[in-house]
Amino acid sequence: MGVATTTIIGQHIGAKDYDGAQRSVYLILRVALVYSALMIALFVGFAGPLTLIFSSGFEDADGQIAKMATTMLRLLALYTIANSCKLVLSGALRAAGDLPKEIEQVISSATLDSIKRTCEEAAIVAEDDVRQLWDELSKDMQSEFKLKLSVGKTGEPDWSASRKRLVEQVEKATSSELQNPYLCDGLKKLFRRRRRKMFGFLFLSVVGLLGGGWLAWKGLAPYQILAFGAAASALLAAAFAGLKGTSRIRAFYSKELDAQRTSLHDVMRKAFNEGVDKCYRDFVLLFDPLRKVCTEQREKFKPLLEAADELEGDFC
Repeated sequence: MGVATTTIIGQHIGAKDYDGAQRSVYLILRVALVYSALMIALFVGFAGPLTLIFSSGFEDADGQIAKMATTMLRLLALYTIANSCKLVLSGALRAAGDLPKEIEQVISSATLDSIKRTCEEAAIVAEDDVRQLWDELSKDMQSEFKLKLSVGKTGEPDWSASRKRLVEQVEKATSSELQNPYLCDGLKKLFRRRRRKMFGFLFLSVVGLLGGGWLAWKGLAPYQILAFGAAASALLAAAFAGLKGTSRIRAFYSKELDAQRTSLHDVMRKAFNEGVDKCYRDFVLLFDPLRKVCTEQREKFKPLLEAADELEGDFC
């Protein structure tokens, strides 16, 4: 399950399908928990027959070895739940990268993808507006001055470069705004806190297992049962601490993003307006050749116009 999680989540992360990665983690985790429940039922319900397979060669007249092994097997069966959670979640984190900077980049990338899609739709609307304006001016020039506006080989201007530049400008401005130093520091603190809790519970589980083994070796029943139970509880607490820490990290990021939503919106709007202004400036620049011809013709006929003005003055 752990290897499958690493492979599948790695494919989703590589394709930037973060929603699919999250759904896959939960799906694999549910499958692993169902498998763990079946194993617990097997080891708890059939602990006696399973123990007899390995204890038949021992000289155990009163059955103490088989009884102790049966009890230990039933207690250790609880470990499969915690172990399943640990293997699946560690496989997912191994595929995504369990580092604050990488997690921040993943979430920022998802946010940028959403902003990019919205910006592309708005850029298409701006492009259609400029294209419609070009068509109307072309018709007016054709009908009023018998002039046909033509640009490039096809005769129609290509606005794809302006549209792409508009999207890239908004994306760049938004990306700079999302690079919040406080966000990365907060994520590091939350990851350190989660790591300390998980390792603390894992250490307690190891101590419980070692203590239970020593108590079982000394024959101090039923204290070894309590020790093994405490070890299993510590493993479950470690898995719960990992899940709880991940929820806190997501809540922290959402809170910070809501806090800077206004400034992010202002930056996006400013960048988009500047990009649209550049698109219209590109539109005006298309008429520079026509403006140049008109200016040259005006300079060429300027002496004649001045002479006509003088002649008109003399008549007056």
